[in-house]
Amino acid sequence: MALTARGSLSERWPAGDTPLPTLRSLLLRLIGQQNGAVSAEEIDRYLDALEEPKRTTLARLRQTILEILPEADQGISYGVPAFKVGGKTIAGIDEPLPVPLVEKLTTVRLRQAFPA
Repeated sequence: MALTARGSLSERWPAGDTPLPTLRSLLLRLIGQQNGAVSAEEIDRYLDALEEPKRTTLARLRQTILEILPEADQGISYGVPAFKVGGKTIAGIDEPLPVPLVEKLTTVRLRQAFPA
């Protein structure tokens, strides 16, 4: 099982304790595709399994990132939806953030991933 920054997937969403079994099963299936792109529909299913207000907030964050990085591939990294450019993860949608901060973070990450 892959480890995340906050522990293993099973530690973050224990089978008996999670209120979101659909989300857990989706993440367990996607974890095998952790380093690859997944379809927009897979990310939609991930977001649909979340409770409000997190679902709406992260959907807005996803849209913001896609507006900033329209060329980004959507994927799964560390068990959460992520956006990759040139195969490198640039942004993820684990926690909601203000738009100006998302713009700054993606700019910094692009510079780190693709130095001049």
